[in-house]
Amino acid sequence: MRKKDYILAIIAGVVTALFILPVLKNVNLYLSYWIALFFIIPALWVLLIFFSSLLKERYLWLRQFAKFLIIGFLNTGIDFGILNLMSAKFGIYAGLKIIGINPFSLIFASSNSFLWNKYWTFETKGKPRLNEIIQFVLVMIIGMVINTAIVILLTSYISPSSFLTKGRILNLAKAIATAISLFWNFTGMKIFVFRKITNERSE
Repeated sequence: MRKKDYILAIIAGVVTALFILPVLKNVNLYLSYWIALFFIIPALWVLLIFFSSLLKERYLWLRQFAKFLIIGFLNTGIDFGILNLMSAKFGIYAGLKIIGINPFSLIFASSNSFLWNKYWTFETKGKPRLNEIIQFVLVMIIGMVINTAIVILLTSYISPSSFLTKGRILNLAKAIATAISLFWNFTGMKIFVFRKITNERSE
C-alpha cells in the first residue's frame, strides 16, 4: 500500500467521527470523551489498510473491499449525521415521512461515495464518464429504495419505550438497512459501474 492510502484512511476516519456527533446527540449518547473518536476511528482504518496490504495481488478484490469498507463507514457517517440533523430539526422519526429526509441524506452520502470509490477504491483514471455516472446513479437508486423501505418498515412497527426512544429506533432501523444495502452497493459498483477498470487491473 502507498502512503496516500494511509493519509486518505486518516482523513476518512476524521470526517466519519465528525458526522457521528449529531447521531450520538440524537440517541442521547453524547459522551464527554467524544474527542477520542477522532483518534480511534482513523487508527482502525490505518490498521485495516496495513493488514490488507499483506495480501497477495491475487486477492485484489479483498483489498478493494477494505477500502470500500472504510468509505462505506465514511458514507454511513455522512448519511447518519445528515439524517439525524434533519430528524431532530423537523421532528421526523418514523413512518412514510422518512421519505422526506432519508433519500436526501443518502444523496449526499452517495455523491461522496462515487468520488472516493472511483479514485481510491477502484482507482479509475480521468474524469467521470457519462456511462459511469448513469450506472452509478442506477445502482444507488436501487440501494436507496432498499434502504428507505427497510427504515420505513422498522420504524413503523417498533414501538418506543423508555430505552428505545424514537431517535434510537430510527438509528437502529437505519443501521440494519445500511448493513443490508452495503452488499448490494459493493456488488453493483464492482460489477456494473467500475467493472472494466477492475478487470483490467486484475489481468
